[in-house]
Amino acid sequence: MLLLFGHPDRFEAVAAMAVAPACLYTGLGFQRCRIVLTPDELRVRGAFVQRRVPRARIAEVWRVVASESMLTPSGTLYLYGEHRELLRKVVLAVHYESADIDRLIEELGVPCTPVSLDRTETQLARGRW
Repeated sequence: MLLLFGHPDRFEAVAAMAVAPACLYTGLGFQRCRIVLTPDELRVRGAFVQRRVPRARIAEVWRVVASESMLTPSGTLYLYGEHRELLRKVVLAVHYESADIDRLIEELGVPCTPVSLDRTETQLARGRW
């Protein structure tokens, strides 16, 4: 409505000011996302946050390849521990090619399970088949 009519009301102006930082934060997060694999840990660095997972705790990886509903073409990785507890969900950035993700999984040296898209987010987070 803001662009259709010449004069925005207060609600539209406040809503636009509230939504703009969230959009900027999300955009920066996807553009600046980096996955760093060291001998000791897997680090996922975003625009403002860095998350770490010790490599020794990663026992299994599930890879969900993108569908129409996902924003990233490379998909999402779910890193599970020894007792199938979710250690980290890694939403892969747009600039990662499928071959790069395959190489990352190979370097981790843990089993990787491709996941069918009929599973829900809750099932994946709980490690359920």
